[in-house]
Amino acid sequence: MANDHAATLPVIAHAIRWWEENRAPVEFACCIYATAPFLRAEFLRDGFRILKEKLDAEFAFSCHQLRISDLPGNPDWRKR
Repeated sequence: MANDHAATLPVIAHAIRWWEENRAPVEFACCIYATAPFLRAEFLRDGFRILKEKLDAEFAFSCHQLRISDLPGNPDWRKR
């Protein structure tokens, strides 16, 4: 099911459905992209806490602020 063109939601839904049919009920699920190098355990814990506290929340999404000056295309990038 997962390939270079698969959308995230169907892949997660498939994984949850499989798990529930073969293992146990799923109350929460977490999707971590391999391209999330700034993700830290504390972000996962914070997101999980938010999901449990806010009954109307359907998902939590972590993000990271990146300054343009931090990008490789910036002439000063390699000096850091």
